[in-house]
Amino acid sequence: MVSSAGNQDNLRVFLDFADFEPGWDSSIPIIDKRLPAQVPLSGSAEAVSVATEAVGSASTVIAVTTVATNVVLSGALAQVWGMINGM
Repeated sequence: MVSSAGNQDNLRVFLDFADFEPGWDSSIPIIDKRLPAQVPLSGSAEAVSVATEAVGSASTVIAVTTVATNVVLSGALAQVWGMINGM
């Protein structure tokens, strides 16, 4: 559970082990931390958009390279297996 209180955020984690541990109090938080307020930067959305486009083009290049490498290596492996079978 995360709650916002002005300049800081609170992070509280509750566990419910009452089924396994008799007498377990589920109302006590296991983790109770105060975190600084998480304020996004003004240009972060634009940066994410640019990064997403770069990843998309890079993944296309990687996919084409992988297919080409597989085609080249499958021919070479076929020749190697042919030589092994010919022995």
